[in-house]
Amino acid sequence: MSESPTTQRPTGSTRRVFLGRAALASAGVAGVGLGGATTLLAGCGSSGELGKPRTGGSTKTDRLSMIGVAQPNPGRGFTKLLDDYKKREGVETKYQYFPSERFVALFTAAQKAKQPLDVLLLNGQDIRRYATNGTLLPLDLDYTDRFRPLGPKTYTINGKLWGIPTGGQGGFMILYNKKLLDQIGADYPATYDDLRAIGGELSTKGVAAFTHPGKNVYLWPVWFFTTYAQTTKNKSEEKTIALLKGDGSFTDPEVVEALDLIFAFHRDGLFSKDVLSIDTDGSMANMQRSKAAFWLGGDYGGISQDHPAAVDPRLQVIPRLVSDASVTSQFPGGPGSPLCLYKGISEESRTAALKLIDYLSSDASASYLVKDNHGAFTTNANAQGSDDPAAKDAAKYIDHMTVYLDWYWPPEITAAFQQGIQAGVAGSKNAEQVAADIQATWQKVQQGGWKFA
Repeated sequence: MSESPTTQRPTGSTRRVFLGRAALASAGVAGVGLGGATTLLAGCGSSGELGKPRTGGSTKTDRLSMIGVAQPNPGRGFTKLLDDYKKREGVETKYQYFPSERFVALFTAAQKAKQPLDVLLLNGQDIRRYATNGTLLPLDLDYTDRFRPLGPKTYTINGKLWGIPTGGQGGFMILYNKKLLDQIGADYPATYDDLRAIGGELSTKGVAAFTHPGKNVYLWPVWFFTTYAQTTKNKSEEKTIALLKGDGSFTDPEVVEALDLIFAFHRDGLFSKDVLSIDTDGSMANMQRSKAAFWLGGDYGGISQDHPAAVDPRLQVIPRLVSDASVTSQFPGGPGSPLCLYKGISEESRTAALKLIDYLSSDASASYLVKDNHGAFTTNANAQGSDDPAAKDAAKYIDHMTVYLDWYWPPEITAAFQQGIQAGVAGSKNAEQVAADIQATWQKVQQGGWKFA
């Protein structure tokens, strides 16, 4: 899945949901909309308004329609931004939340119903799909220099800018409980051998090394992004793009090795026994109750808000999993959820929509969202993240972030990895078999005429 880490309490259990709450804070609820989607009418009131956007000119409308992946959370985060915007600009935003795991289906239904729409807040994984199928309008903005370079670079496809980032930049680091490591006299592991030894010590106390919401097939590819970064000697993005352009195969040795590294966590007993049956809330419970010491992409914000006495939450990159000491540990992430302009927007709403996009992506908005989420990294170069000690520690790893590989993959490949990794962890397939299945899917995609944009 970004969807940027350092997170807030989840109400769902997919990587898309994680990214929605991590890249932004969540949106508030006022009613129920299409197929389980949530509708918010901004303007229910909040305190501490943020600064005005730069864009000038008449808006020509006092109402906008927006669909997005930001989760419900009244009075905070994205809800507060929209409330403040209505107070300052007199523009009400009808915001409809589509759960990320169902976004494509719900959005397709909304399009078929010709639902009025002006602005989209997407999961970064979906922007390539909608940029290349004519759903979005390209953006021509004079303020892209406010962002860290990764954002505009990632959302520029075929030479045009299709979205701008908002909120937090980051991804799936390791959340760990330092108190559990202290109890066994261990430092944070530097290598896989260290991690395996720690896992053995923890198991004698009835504690698992890693919890993971493995019931959720959507979250498994994050493990591949993490291991593949190491088996490719820190060239996972370059290798992925080359493969999608026709140079390489999903059965190449570094792909198989990356898959097998994930399955080794299962073989070596590092995953909790409930790994295939729990969701995000289950992983949170394992951390809060000291039933697990590590969580890839763990909900630091939620843990920090609860302050459980048995947990000292810290953030780190994953240990080095390969023998090559020259390899750097990296973590997968993204540059914030993209704000996009819908192709069907009316001419009279366009100025107002661009002004809203400017406001939601401003330095003040980015700083607020990330601090509200205990986040370490902002999408904007001059915005400040949280003062939380662990978030500040995590900020030094920003240069270790790679872009989620499924932001490049066609959806069929993403699904093949989801299903294959889950099967491998269950022990029903080995790495070679999973890689072969993915390659077979890739060949079908190629035969269908798919081209990398």
